[in-house]
Formats: sequence, C-alpha cells, structure tokens
Amino acid sequence: MIFQKLFYFILLFVYLIASSPLYFINKNYSKIVKKYCYDYCSILYQLGFNSPIYHNGVPETTNKIDIVTMNHVSSIDFCIFISLLKELTDKKVYVIQKKELLYLPGFGLNQYFSGDIIINRDFEKDINIIDTQISKLDNCIIVIYPEGTRYSIKNKLKSDKFCEENNLEKFNNLLYPKMKGLYTISKILHKQNKLGNIIDISNYIQNFHNKNSYMKDILVKEMGYTFSIIKTYKAEYIEDYNKYKEWFLQIWRNKNETLNNIDKYKFKSIRINNLMSGYIFILLVLVITLYLCVITKGIYFVLLLIYMYYLSYIAFKKISKGSHF
Repeated sequence: MIFQKLFYFILLFVYLIASSPLYFINKNYSKIVKKYCYDYCSILYQLGFNSPIYHNGVPETTNKIDIVTMNHVSSIDFCIFISLLKELTDKKVYVIQKKELLYLPGFGLNQYFSGDIIINRDFEKDINIIDTQISKLDNCIIVIYPEGTRYSIKNKLKSDKFCEENNLEKFNNLLYPKMKGLYTISKILHKQNKLGNIIDISNYIQNFHNKNSYMKDILVKEMGYTFSIIKTYKAEYIEDYNKYKEWFLQIWRNKNETLNNIDKYKFKSIRINNLMSGYIFILLVLVITLYLCVITKGIYFVLLLIYMYYLSYIAFKKISKGSHF
C-alpha cells in the first residue's frame, strides 16, 4: 500500500516537472497543466491514498469572488478542496500560497504561472501583491487556510499556549485562526466591489482526526474516509479589525461544533471525474519527457531541473520584493 501511495504521489510531481518547459513557450499553458493536475488530484487522493471523499452541503457561490476557508488537516488536503470544488462548482479556483512552496518541484512553479496568489506572509509586502492579483480576477474562488499551518499535536500545543497567554478561546478540533490575511483579502475585495460569500469547509479524516498527518504518517497508515461539511456565509465587510475578528470567530466556533457532531450529518460521495483524460494527458507528457531523456542520455532532464529551479528562484525574488509576474 505504501508503494501505491508513493507511485501516485510521485507521478503528480514528475508530471508537473515534465510540463514546466511549456511555460517557456507560453505561460498561459500553465492553465492547461493545472486543469489536468486538478483532474488528477481526485484520483491521487481517492484511489492512490484510498480515502473516498464524502460531503454534506454545497457551496453557494455568487457572481463575484467567493472565499473558501478550510481547516488544514493533512499534507495532501489540497486534493480535498480541489475534488469538492471541481465537482460542485464551475468557477475557477485560485489558492493563497506561501512563497516557500515555489521550490516544491514542479508544483510551486505551476501555481505561480497559473495565477495563484503567492505571498511572503509579511503584511507590508503582501498587500500590494494581493491587491494587484485580485484586480485581475473576476467571478472565481480564492482558497485560504486561516490556521496558517496544518494541524499536528505540536502545533495544537503551540496554538493552545498562545490562546492561554493572550486570554483567547481554545478549540478542541482546530488551531486558533490567523485572521489578518483573510481580513486584508476581504477589505481589498470590498474596495474593488468583488466581495462574494465565505464558503467554509470543515474536514474530518477518519483515522487522523486530531492527530499528526504529515506525509510520513499518511503513507504508513490508512487514512479511512474523508468527510467534508460545507457551509456558506454572507461575507461581511467590517472596517474595524477587532470587530471583524469577532465576526469570523463565530464561523470558527460553528466549525468546531460541526466537527464535534460529525456523526449527525448525512453525506454524499464525490465522484472521480475525467479519470481517463487525467491519466492519458499525464502519461503522454511523461512518455515524451522519457523519450527526450533517453535520446539525450539524461542531459534533457538535468537541463529541465536547472531551468525549473532558475524560474523558481526568479519568482521567489519577485515575491520577496512585493511583486508578481
């Protein structure tokens, strides 16, 4: 079973690495690469890691920019929101990513060129990036993890300690949310008249709830079923940051209570769509790359890695200076 998981996971990254020369031809090709990557994510999660996804509720979208918030429950939970949003909406999806992910082979570069919002997690630098990127978007979904990091026993202890030291409430299923980024995005969307709904997704992985779920953990142990509960809220623009925090904390309280009562909900399964097209396109790219590696005796692959990390370095420097492509 470990081999199966590794095979599906490595295949995704090899595909993204192999596709990177397309960005040299035209950066818009990254959107095609991203489409098939998203098709494959449901295959990776539900078949590769053997964790069928079940959901309760559907996202209520608007004709503006909706914000999806999610608790960060594992190293591959990006596959959860991708699978849900591909099945339940037809809106384009963009993700708030930290700049360190740019050096994740193939993955970070694709996110950069396909329009995801890459940030420093430094408010002064990020506000210009977020403002510029949002001005290019319409009628789509932005995904953000308010907790800022994935759930782990160590992170939960740190979160609880922070709450105790600052007289804040603790959540038994969640880390205390970091709301500055969400507030900034909401403020910019309001300014541009693009603020839609808040769509909150509460994730519960059967065998990893309130446990460490790093890659080394989910590789050696079965994940069980994944349950996601979707609730939609009308996004509020509140100028005062402290009042905004209190408003969003009520969503977080609801989320925590939802996870406490997960067994009371009824669920529907998420289908694996575009199974054959996802496989065929990825395998085609891999076959072409393998052929080029063979006829050049590996030189092509070496040059590919150098080229990919050069682009990642340039992108990293731009983000660090508070700009994007």
